[in-house]
Amino acid sequence: MTRKQWLLLLGLLLGNLIICAVLVFLIQSNRPLTAAEMAATVAALPTNIPTPTATPTPWPTPVPPSEKSLLCQQKAGDVLYNRGLAGMVHIAPGGRLDMYLHSRAPVKRFADAKEDLWTAFEVALSLQKETCVLFEQVQVLVLDTRWDPPRTQVTVVAQMDDLEAWQQGRIIDAEMVARLQVQSPGD
Repeated sequence: MTRKQWLLLLGLLLGNLIICAVLVFLIQSNRPLTAAEMAATVAALPTNIPTPTATPTPWPTPVPPSEKSLLCQQKAGDVLYNRGLAGMVHIAPGGRLDMYLHSRAPVKRFADAKEDLWTAFEVALSLQKETCVLFEQVQVLVLDTRWDPPRTQVTVVAQMDDLEAWQQGRIIDAEMVARLQVQSPGD
């Protein structure tokens, strides 16, 4: 063997000895605690840790609608019916009027439901004018009744401030349409 090979062999042997020494050290340092060490550790823990207790959470109690709100919903349904629309009206908590309309014709996109939407907005404005119940937002869902159950085809959300400005002529139809939040699978 050459001198170079002897040095390489000696380096490998020395490397193996170092690795074995590190492994022995690691094994010794990870040994389980003795009974005396365990008792000392437990004694050092704080003693005033509160015990968690389960407290039942009560079911929220829904607020029943007021008589005024129910009469307003009925009035809105009657006005929709008188204008040739079938649907349901709900005054949701938080100042929103929800209208669910069954369209007069097949609806695939916003343009198909425009006439029904304008009628619904006029009904919402008339309710607000009578101070039936105050609401800040109107949500209209136009349902396509060709399906069983009916599918929502167009959902439109309008702010009452915008509707009032539109009714008073301060904004034109195109600007009103631009301010609407429209969701429609056909658009």
